[in-house]
Amino acid sequence: MTRQPPRRAASLSLGARLRGRGARRVPRTVAEISVRRIRWTLAICLLLVGLAAAKLVEIQVINAESYAESSVRQRARTVELPAVRGRIYDRDGEVLATSVDSATVYADPRAFRPSTTSDGESLPAAADTGAVAAELAPLLGTEAQVLVERLERDSHFVYLGRQLDWDVGEEVTARELPGIGVLTEPSRVYPAGPLAAQVLGFTGIDGEGLQGLESRYDDVLAGRAGMLGLERAPGGLEIASATRELSPPQPGTDLVLTLDRQIQEAAEHAAAGAMEEHDANGAGVVVLDVGTGDVLAMASTPGFDPNDRGQADGSAWTNRVVTDVFEPGSTQKALTMAAAIEEGLITAGSQVEVGDAVTVSGKTFRDVHPLGEDSASAAEILERSSNVGTIRVAQQLGEERLESYLRAFGYGATTGSGFPGESAGLLMPA
Repeated sequence: MTRQPPRRAASLSLGARLRGRGARRVPRTVAEISVRRIRWTLAICLLLVGLAAAKLVEIQVINAESYAESSVRQRARTVELPAVRGRIYDRDGEVLATSVDSATVYADPRAFRPSTTSDGESLPAAADTGAVAAELAPLLGTEAQVLVERLERDSHFVYLGRQLDWDVGEEVTARELPGIGVLTEPSRVYPAGPLAAQVLGFTGIDGEGLQGLESRYDDVLAGRAGMLGLERAPGGLEIASATRELSPPQPGTDLVLTLDRQIQEAAEHAAAGAMEEHDANGAGVVVLDVGTGDVLAMASTPGFDPNDRGQADGSAWTNRVVTDVFEPGSTQKALTMAAAIEEGLITAGSQVEVGDAVTVSGKTFRDVHPLGEDSASAAEILERSSNVGTIRVAQQLGEERLESYLRAFGYGATTGSGFPGESAGLLMPA
């Protein structure tokens, strides 16, 4: 009876040891718990700092250039300031082409869409596109639906009408329509209307030379456009404190022609009369100063008005006297005689057999006004424009020499004027 208690105590002790081996160790003091929490908190903070540092490295080092460009795209705006195009004058200082201020109407389509401010406030659209388009259409001469489509574009800037009368711009400004603005833009005008139109040519809507001398001397007349750099907030408001960069435009250089306005008018009148008299498709007249070679007039018909070329046939834009190929006619006789004199084959008084006709390669040629003699002097042949006499002189020259002299006179080559579309002509080999 006396030995039972010790065995019970041993059993209890053994059970306690078994439970202690399987159980998780629990901190015995508050200090141990605090240290563990501090360690975990520090580890989390270090992790967050590391992530932030990595992000900063990505933004400021790895992708710095990309983010900088994106920032500039969001706030930077560049406005082109058009240069005033140079004038074109005739030899006496009469203005043939100039530029005047016109009105260009534009819109900011963002004004017609709901937006949200930086503090999250929702703003409704400033106006209805249909109502604004209906009000502007009669002023701009455009269908309302066309304006609606432009106002609904996903863009910061859109043209509604360009190079309009100044009165139209003032009327649009007076309406004070939201999202609508008016710019001053130079427009090309030709005070003499259709006079020398094919020579002068015309410009496009952006002021670039497209035809005639406007195209040939575009780099001289155009000048250089300026640029205004400014910054705007995402909502479209200009940032007043931001730096502005201004590069002022440089005006174009004026161009003075050798044309004489009065002679040009007479030449165009003569060309139109000849075209009507002969029921021709076109006619051209060129007047030269013999002493200097200056072109005093260069007329082509039919013509057009460069101020309103929309109704003109495109073929009327062509300067026929430099683009079309035509036979030289009796001017060829002067060149043939000059070549024969240069070669010492004839003089002014040399007698040349003429006769009534001459046959070349199976074709017989006669004079419109026969000389009535068997022979005539070289001077008489040229004076009377004799076909037969000139052919006889050409035969003395021979094929090779005749071709050589014609090319020396400029046949088969351009004049070097540089006029757009100038033809070199056609001269067959000997």
